[in-house]
Amino acid sequence: MIKHKEDVFLREIDILGRCKHPNIQSFIGFYDEGSTKMLFYVYNSFKFLHQFLNDANLTWEIRLKICIDVANGLDYLHNKMEDQKMVIHGDINSENIELDDIWGAKIVGFEKSGMFHSETYDHVTRRFEGDPGDLHYPEYGMTDELTKISDIFSFGIVMMEILCGTCILGDFHKNDLKKVVRQDLEELSLHWLQNGTIKGKLSPVVWEYNCGNNYSRPNKDSLNTFIDIIYKCLRNDYNNPLEMKVVVKELHKALSFQRRTPHRRSYSSI
Repeated sequence: MIKHKEDVFLREIDILGRCKHPNIQSFIGFYDEGSTKMLFYVYNSFKFLHQFLNDANLTWEIRLKICIDVANGLDYLHNKMEDQKMVIHGDINSENIELDDIWGAKIVGFEKSGMFHSETYDHVTRRFEGDPGDLHYPEYGMTDELTKISDIFSFGIVMMEILCGTCILGDFHKNDLKKVVRQDLEELSLHWLQNGTIKGKLSPVVWEYNCGNNYSRPNKDSLNTFIDIIYKCLRNDYNNPLEMKVVVKELHKALSFQRRTPHRRSYSSI
């Protein structure tokens, strides 16, 4: 149960009432009486990705599966909803990814989302309403518009956090968060990717053996594929846009590479 302002309340009802996907927050209904406005969701574990970024139980395979779940959810929002509707989430981040007791992931937090008709999407966008400092990742860039590209950019940052086991914005001083723009994140992240720094920033619980699981660390092909996906998400542009269906396919490829590791084992409970 969550309380919201009226405009956000109505927008979320419209969006979540149409979303039927295992990797999207499950919406039950709403209560609207006077000044009391509430949304109701299927009971969940109330565990979120940002709480477990550096958790040793998250083997590399589980981290890949979490990314696949989120990518599938975004692909549904962007491309597979009924009645030619599409949703731009607008605030994809590790605090808006909910985990169940077997590490399955759902996208939550639709307060900043926008819904469009897919046929007119290229011509109609909704500018961000509010203070950019309220965003977890300033993914709107210079246009301040909700786009598929902004969601995919933010997903790339989430992938980096899953890889590094920490919040990427930790490299910026919290007091300067409102000054951070997409360009800052892009420059920092691409610097890590292009000069190989990223491999030195891998979470110890990803790179080292963990939970007694000698085969939990990423193999070379899986890791390189994952890093290449991040790079493509961050370098996405309007002239040659990356689609989530491609991201899903590449993530499955990274998972298949990992599963070729002999005698692999997985730990699947929190």
